[in-house]
Amino acid sequence: MKRKIFITPIIFLLLICLFSCKAPIRFLLKRTALHNVVATMKDSQTEKAEEALSNTPQGSWVNHYYNRGIYEKDGYTYRQFRDGLYRRQEGTDIWELLCEVPIHVGRGLTAYGNRMYFTCYQVANDIQGSGWNNSVFYLDLNTMEYGELLSTESLASTVVVYESCLCFQYLVEGYMRYDGYLLDESGEVLEKLDAESEDFLCYEQNQYNIAEYETISPSSHVNVFVNPYEVVSTMKSEVIPIPYCASVLNGKTVFQQQNDESSFHYFLRDLKTGEESLLFDASAILFITDDGILYFATAGNMVKYYSFADHTSQEVVLPEFEETHNLHIDSYLTYDEQAFYFYDYGEDSGIPRILRLSYNDWSLDVVAEGEILSETEDYRVNQVDGEYFYHGDQMYPVP
Repeated sequence: MKRKIFITPIIFLLLICLFSCKAPIRFLLKRTALHNVVATMKDSQTEKAEEALSNTPQGSWVNHYYNRGIYEKDGYTYRQFRDGLYRRQEGTDIWELLCEVPIHVGRGLTAYGNRMYFTCYQVANDIQGSGWNNSVFYLDLNTMEYGELLSTESLASTVVVYESCLCFQYLVEGYMRYDGYLLDESGEVLEKLDAESEDFLCYEQNQYNIAEYETISPSSHVNVFVNPYEVVSTMKSEVIPIPYCASVLNGKTVFQQQNDESSFHYFLRDLKTGEESLLFDASAILFITDDGILYFATAGNMVKYYSFADHTSQEVVLPEFEETHNLHIDSYLTYDEQAFYFYDYGEDSGIPRILRLSYNDWSLDVVAEGEILSETEDYRVNQVDGEYFYHGDQMYPVP
């Protein structure tokens, strides 16, 4: 196996504040036969697959949406680099190459039982010449065998297993679409779910994406002005991918609905009961965690934190957020059990920084700084586990 060894500088002591992983609820999807053989399978096989997942531990807090591209399981951190899928055993700084396959824009990594699933790039599938990830591969951790599970001619984005279903999002005809695949106890595809059914977990998001695309697409409305806010203002959409959000919030997910051109209504929905409640109005959400939500309250930079424990919001005073061009709401964000992490471009100071915002007292520390942060390959990719904070190909120890 190939190995990567990193020299790891020292960062600040992290404060202690624990998250707790929540158990999943039953997956609310309507099953549709993939072919005649699958259609004649006994219901007991489906039940066996669901039971297998219910007995599978949810795993580490590490495995959340903002950490996409890494996954922690059984004492290993699995991580995607440009040349393939690697893993690092807890207590070491050595990365072992498990699957040598190019990984481009649109990283995604998840697990089910003894299988890992991850997005990657296959030249043969790249008809459009986009250079995006266009395949989903599997890796069997028992045999270390790997191969292609799914493919598309364009961007393969989110791939996540929620309950016993692998949800796969990809670009089709100009908009992002979710498909779902029910897995058996060994991680093989048992059947493809009907994405056109209203019972499909991501049906509403698919409909929103279609409506949004048809509204703003130049070919849809030639010489006609259409206000996209009017068209989609009655529809709700995900804030982060629905399967990720439901995993973190124990079967609940956060939706947004357009309020005006600079703000949204945010709702919490129970996927099992369908019950929905208004959380707050805001301009944008920064993070969704199992304890609460950090968000921009207005078009300015007033930052607030909504607590699921007492259902209240408190203002978080962050002078560093006054300069919006330094901090961005995108894949540069991540969090661990103790703090939020931000990438500061340093346009004012000329010094890029990784900033750490403590949950405990909202104090802000500098994890790392310097031009090396912007010069490194994949500097936009920030992730964290229990031992290291990762920035591109760099890693910094978490004391």
